[in-house]
Amino acid sequence: MSDVSDSSLPFSLSSKSRARALIEAAGLLRNKYQDEDAKSLIEQAIKLNDSDHHAYLMLGLIYKNRGDDEEAETHFRKAYEIKPEDPDVLKGLGLILLEKGEINKCLELLEKYLIIIQFDDAPLFDMLLDRLTDDETAFEKLEYLLKESWEHTLSSAIALRYGRFLRSHKLYSNASEPLRLACKQNPTPELYNELALNLHNIFNRRGEAIPYYLAAINKAKKELGEYAPEYYDEDFYMRESDPDQDFDEYQGKKLDVGIYYANLAYCFLDLGKPEEALDSANNALNFDENYAYFWIAVIRSLIQLEKYEEAIQKAKQALEEVKHFNKESKIRIHLLVIESFQENEKYTEAIEYAEACLETFPGVENFFQMIVETKSKMGREDEAVEQIIERLLQSPDVYWNFSDYKLPHLLIRLVEMDKTIVVDETLAKINNAHKDKRISSKNLEDFLKYICLLVNFDLELAYGDILENLREDEDRKSKTIIQLLEKYFGSEYSIQKLSAGYAIHHRDWKTAKTLLGLALKSVQGGNDEDKHPELLHLALGYVYLVTANHNKARNHLEIAAKSKLEGDRFLFSPQRLIVGYRDNQVISARERGFFDQPLISLAAKANLIALEISQKRQNESLTLFLDFLSEHPKEGISYEIMSWFLSSQSEEMSTEPALQKAMDYYLSFFGDPEGLDEINRKAYEEWEKLFMENWLFED
Repeated sequence: MSDVSDSSLPFSLSSKSRARALIEAAGLLRNKYQDEDAKSLIEQAIKLNDSDHHAYLMLGLIYKNRGDDEEAETHFRKAYEIKPEDPDVLKGLGLILLEKGEINKCLELLEKYLIIIQFDDAPLFDMLLDRLTDDETAFEKLEYLLKESWEHTLSSAIALRYGRFLRSHKLYSNASEPLRLACKQNPTPELYNELALNLHNIFNRRGEAIPYYLAAINKAKKELGEYAPEYYDEDFYMRESDPDQDFDEYQGKKLDVGIYYANLAYCFLDLGKPEEALDSANNALNFDENYAYFWIAVIRSLIQLEKYEEAIQKAKQALEEVKHFNKESKIRIHLLVIESFQENEKYTEAIEYAEACLETFPGVENFFQMIVETKSKMGREDEAVEQIIERLLQSPDVYWNFSDYKLPHLLIRLVEMDKTIVVDETLAKINNAHKDKRISSKNLEDFLKYICLLVNFDLELAYGDILENLREDEDRKSKTIIQLLEKYFGSEYSIQKLSAGYAIHHRDWKTAKTLLGLALKSVQGGNDEDKHPELLHLALGYVYLVTANHNKARNHLEIAAKSKLEGDRFLFSPQRLIVGYRDNQVISARERGFFDQPLISLAAKANLIALEISQKRQNESLTLFLDFLSEHPKEGISYEIMSWFLSSQSEEMSTEPALQKAMDYYLSFFGDPEGLDEINRKAYEEWEKLFMENWLFED
């Protein structure tokens, strides 16, 4: 494009006015995607007036569209120097810095931008969340910007993004609030669907999710309006608006309705209602037959209805009719065919089909997993293990994750079947592969941790109250596995810890102390976050407590009491105060409501109370107990510990005033126990009976 001279203008303009006219003309060219001509006009404008930030802003946008971020940044920075409060400049430069990874400066500029425009820019958050959702350093600022944007605009679009952001960071309760409010103020199908997904997938409140899925479906179908399928004919193209644009919008809305129907189908499947699921899945297919998500919902519904042959036919129909399914979708459908064969107990067909799939998709381990799983169902565990080991040792880094999850289960099953020699040979091969560095130490450690978890779970089921109600078969199985693990991996931390737990269960205090000491020594000075010395201190404290070595018990328990470790399961649960047992049923910390509590600390404090009681130091034990209640005043665990505390005290000092003080203090916290759940109500009744029998009505 040639330069625009003064003579071409109808009247005389100042340089600034001419520059501005050129910039506006360039803007019109950009709207027509004529960036090169627009760039030429802007460069002329800069010669006339180099202090107009609009020129540099537009150049920045042009270079950004070209993918030349370095040149774009240069021009955005020039515009920022001239007018730092311009919102478009702030946004343009902020997004360039986002691409460069300068997150703090990026968010600083974008915050200024959002304040100026009063926080109303939902699409901006799509870009930010796409790049920064997993960036913990940006979490607080992103949460603040989303919260401010939601509170300022009450926009359903921003509520949707705010809810998704909170859900991605597992702030599930907070995630539902903006979605619920937005649904009341400006409901959209997207919002209803997102709220339903929260209830369904996060909170497992599937029954509550169904009305929201239905609301999403009904509202989305209503928005189709006159574009509903039955009215889609040649008259569609007689509209005044752009028919191509209308058709794209219609297709998008159809797909949305199908997605909401499919989500409803999966919710019904999780509720165990396959007939309703099949109806919803078929409705989804009616809206779009080219979407694998819908076909999979239909096939899964048929499997749950035990219509296995029909499920296989539907899967083959999907693969034949829809040629554009991506690789992942095809794999998922093939896996459902194998599952149908398995559920129908056609194991030979399942293996043959899986082997054929493995040839077509050689890098996909899911099919190999199905082969192993099918052989296991057929009672051919030793053959399955042999296949895993062969594949594992060929390429351990590729296949270890799969083996990590299946091999331990199969090994335990083989011990149950008295095929110990197969387990022995397998562990020997793994040990040799580790020595030859064909299996990394990290992979070996992960394997040992997982198998220890399984064995420990069996141990805890076997030993309801440390030594009560032993089941001989469980004891034999656990002992065999532990002996084999010790044979090859006795120097590994995971095995030392597991063996120590086994020794504690059998009251072999000497062995337990030795193994715990070795495990503690291997942990000290290390940085492995999965190795927790405070847990070992807790176990040692317990061992020293029951062997009457009170000084050493106190030292270890006081260290463990400072632990901040959270979780719902660990190997040692002394006195069964934290992970308890009722009628031989495991009561996990999750069920007891302590999922986010520092459980090692709680157990250590409880055992410190036991230590004081064992030394008949009534005042000290009462002080520790009251401190414990003060720190955890509203938790059900306090009822269980109160019961145990009263039981322990009553044996030594049933008429002591201190006990009355403890009961008064306790009741002042919890008041009327009528609202307790069944477990805590039982605990309350136990210690109430204890009081009645021991001293409450003494003369």
